Amino acid sequence: MIGVHAKGVVGWPEDESRALLDDLQARATRPENTYRHEWCRGDVIVWDNQAAIHRATEYDTVKHQRLMQRTTISSGVPVNPA
Repeated sequence: MIGVHAKGVVGWPEDESRALLDDLQARATRPENTYRHEWCRGDVIVWDNQAAIHRATEYDTVKHQRLMQRTTISSGVPVNPA
């Protein structure tokens, strides 16, 4: 998995490891590879943490309520929608 928290690739030199992770992060976050949800009342979003990079964005907590619930399925295998 990649993300800003990834530190390196085990067994790789630090500079090569960082370059690879930076390249993968840049590719994964290109606009054509991202989805930004425009929320409507009653919406539910589900994602596979093993197969997606996700980030919450700021929102008006006075105007909008948010209920966050987490469910974990420990199969160890990412979900493939294809």
